[in-house]
Amino acid sequence: MFLNFRGSDTRFGFTGNLYKALHDRGFQTFIDDEKHWLSMRKVSKAKKERFNHNIEKLGKWKLALHQVAGKIETICLEFPIFDKEMVEWNRRAFKKMKNLKTLIIKGGNFSKDPKYLPNSLRVLKWWRYPSCCLPSDFHPKKLAICKLPYSSFTSFELDGLWKASLKILNFDWCKCLTKIPDNVYGLSNLEELAFKHCKDVVRVHNSIGFLDKLKRLSATNCTKLRSFPPLKLTSLKELDLSFCSTLERFPEILCKMENITRVWFFKTPIKELPFSFQNLIGLEILGMSDCEIVRFPSSIVMMPKLTHIVIPALRGWQWLKREEGEEKVCSIVSSKIEKIWASNCNLNDDFFFKGYPWFAHVKVLKLSNNNFTILPEFIKECQNLLMLSVCDCKYLQEIRGIPPNLKHFFARKCKSLTSLSRSMFLNQELHEAGNTTFYLPGTRIPE
Repeated sequence: MFLNFRGSDTRFGFTGNLYKALHDRGFQTFIDDEKHWLSMRKVSKAKKERFNHNIEKLGKWKLALHQVAGKIETICLEFPIFDKEMVEWNRRAFKKMKNLKTLIIKGGNFSKDPKYLPNSLRVLKWWRYPSCCLPSDFHPKKLAICKLPYSSFTSFELDGLWKASLKILNFDWCKCLTKIPDNVYGLSNLEELAFKHCKDVVRVHNSIGFLDKLKRLSATNCTKLRSFPPLKLTSLKELDLSFCSTLERFPEILCKMENITRVWFFKTPIKELPFSFQNLIGLEILGMSDCEIVRFPSSIVMMPKLTHIVIPALRGWQWLKREEGEEKVCSIVSSKIEKIWASNCNLNDDFFFKGYPWFAHVKVLKLSNNNFTILPEFIKECQNLLMLSVCDCKYLQEIRGIPPNLKHFFARKCKSLTSLSRSMFLNQELHEAGNTTFYLPGTRIPE
């Protein structure tokens, strides 16, 4: 057996350990090294002479190889990322592998597409799959995972997979993919669907919104996608529509979705959240930034499980005026928000006065680089607030209160802060507990 690891990182003794393990099991093993070259040649010559004496047994060797191929269950090939050399291979290489269950190929520029894939496959992961379709006679009933990123598919040509038990389907970085057709609906067991960075996708069929078992759906960076179908996904846990630079409307939510926990749409020009957004009753984390939303419905903050709002760089937004009777509801139903990250959002003083009812349970409040002029006195009532950041708030003049349990207060580069507000941080009572760290503007240590 000849071991060659040229170009690989072998600094941690891997090759030595492998060599010893093979040698201990009776394999004549040689490492690609000049000092072993002579001994390897001697063994090779002896093997060649022995093979020449047994040339008549070649037929038996072929039969043995055929039998071995039929027993292979797993193949995993990983090519160097930047290797552009064409991989020459036999298109029918998998024909005899009737028991192959897992096929993983990462990288590699294959010269031809496969003529045949075993129907015994349960896991198929092939980066740069060398064709725009799967073999016509590929009908794997037990296939559960199909990942074909960086491939040449123009559509989901999955005619042979309707009887499969697919749970994960991934077409990330398929540059030629233009649409998600209706045939996806036939994959009733699908739990994860991703077509991230498919920049030519312009249409997603409505049927995608009715996959009952779907748990994760990601269409990140589909830059030509202008609309997304309504969703009735009762099992969905995560939805990511980030970096879809032409998507202006958030999809309608057609039913109560109790399992949803995370929704992301960073740098997506969505202008308004639909009223049906409140149907995401299981939502815990809402993340969006660099959007065009200017009206943020107050009722969203009262969603029953929402704890994190991550909305940096949401420029120009404001609380939507509360509807009549909503204040009564707010007095009965308490917000569960624990973290608000709203840096660089052009917030003014209205942010505090309109959003006050929802700060009761906030633990982390990041408000850097905004336009408000005061931290109001009621901030002292935020018993749970542990971290408050108002760095780079160049118009901030007054700090009228400090939360009682605050651990970290950041106010760097607040150039307009009055001397009176600065002096309050020298109050002895404020520092008696010794548990709070203050980061304040200034060029000298106060006396």
